[in-house]
Parts: sequence; C-alpha cells; structure tokens
Amino acid sequence: KAAGVAGIVALGIKAAQATAEIVQLGAQSLALKSSFEQVQGGAANAASVLGALRDASRGMISDYDLMLSANKAALLGVADTAKEMSALLQIASVRGRAMGISATQAFSDIVTGLGRMSPLILDNLGITVNLEETMKKYADSLGKTSDALTDAERKQALVNAVIKSSSSLMEDANKSAGTLAGQGFAQLDTAWGNFKTSIGESLAPFFDARAREIAEFIEDASGLFDGNKTS
Repeated sequence: KAAGVAGIVALGIKAAQATAEIVQLGAQSLALKSSFEQVQGGAANAASVLGALRDASRGMISDYDLMLSANKAALLGVADTAKEMSALLQIASVRGRAMGISATQAFSDIVTGLGRMSPLILDNLGITVNLEETMKKYADSLGKTSDALTDAERKQALVNAVIKSSSSLMEDANKSAGTLAGQGFAQLDTAWGNFKTSIGESLAPFFDARAREIAEFIEDASGLFDGNKTS
C-alpha cells in the first residue's frame, strides 16, 4: 500500500514538474515579448518584424528564438529593418543546413558574428570575408576613408558583403525550398514548441499569483514520498 501511494505521489511530482517547466517557459516568453516590443519600437512594428521572420524561417524556428535573435540583432546594431533581418535569417538557414547546424543556431551565429564583426564566427557558416577590403569598398562608396567609418557603418558594410556574397547561394536554395529534406520535422518541432509556449503563457499569470502555495504543496508531497521510502 505504501509503495502504491509513493508511486502516485511520484507521478504527481513528475506532472507538477512538467507543468512548472511549461509555466516557466510561458513566463519567459511573456517577458521576452515585452522586451521585443520595446526594442523593436512598439507593438505594431514588433508584430511586423516577427511576421517577416516567421515567413523567412519557413516555420523552422520558434517565435521565442526568433524574438531572441531579433533583439540581439537590434541591440548589436546588425540590422535595422525587417527586410534586412529576414535576408540574414534566410542566409543563415541555408548556410547552416550546409554545415549541419540548425536554423536556430545558424541565425544566432550570423547575428553574433556580424555584431562582433568576427570573421571566425562567420566562418562557422562558411562565410569568408576580407574585413579590410570590405571596409575600404564601403568607405569608397561613401566618399570616406576606412578609418573614418563609424561603428554602425562598419557593421553595415559587413552585412552588405555577407548578403551580396550569398546571393547565388540563395537563388539555388529558393528553387528547391519546397523539397528540403527534414523540413517537415523541423516545422513540426517548431509548431510543438510554439504550442507549449502558448499554453505556458496562458497559465503563467495564474501560477505566478499562487507560486508560494504550489511550492508548499510540492514540498509536502516530497516529504510524504521520503517518509514512505523509510517506512
């Protein structure tokens, strides 16, 4: 009988842990959405940016990860328009697939590489850039010297170079976009992740208001389980 009670309690604890994980994910997503709207200049623009990124990712990156990388891109001064950000996402996805990297990781890497102006990070995606030559060409187009470029202009020069160097690759990728192996599984995984996050968002306010009560319940249940183990 004691073993049966312990089993029921153990299942209850596992269910509580699973629920807590979903709620925590939802709370994190709600906080990120608030930050995303601030960074992107308001709810309307944030919705526009997220919509463009969803289309560009072809359903292979969760909303949470899209917002996270978009925030990073904006804060690092990598891209200031939805169009430019979408182009970088598409490039990252195609190059990441060729290098055996997930679209989520590839997007994060390209944003970080551009933000830090790091050829080493970009090289992980098969992107080779001569920084000195890139800066000189961009400076010439502005009628300036390389040394006179601002930080924002240097990053823009690198973004332009990455987009231009990937143009032919993207043409080929777009032609075969509908027949990509593994795309369906990635989309399913993303849909499931978005679904769990949505559930968590709806539950988070309720659980947040009763967090102490829930914690006490879990502590009591854990104590009962420990007591049965020694009996």
